Amino acid sequence: MIGQNIFREKHRERFLTVDKAKFSSRLSAEALGVHDYLLSKSDDWIICEAHIRNRFGWGRKKYQRVMRELRSAGYLQLRPIQSAVGRFVGTKYVLFEKAQQEDVKSKSLCLDSEKWLTPRGHFCRPAAKGAP
Repeated sequence: MIGQNIFREKHRERFLTVDKAKFSSRLSAEALGVHDYLLSKSDDWIICEAHIRNRFGWGRKKYQRVMRELRSAGYLQLRPIQSAVGRFVGTKYVLFEKAQQEDVKSKSLCLDSEKWLTPRGHFCRPAAKGAP
């Protein structure tokens, strides 16, 4: 007997719409999961290595492999960050819902303050207490 195998809820708030096209790509389950997780965050949410590694229980090598996979597929880019005086102070991840065919060139991002830079120069905001 053939019947319904997937049951969906009607959502009015707190849900994510996902483009099915990326599921036909060769992304690993980890890369798909991180991509969807990051898309569920607000547009101004800052991608932070420590947060992702803690959330998914990953070590540095696995984190780097997954982020490299997302970059290679065109979903993630690293952009330079400059201080207000034009000094290079680090890099920032930028996530795209759809894969970019080629690297989108943009001006360096400028910071008014360097207070969110990690010791390695990555832009990072500490997670709020109780945040997943």
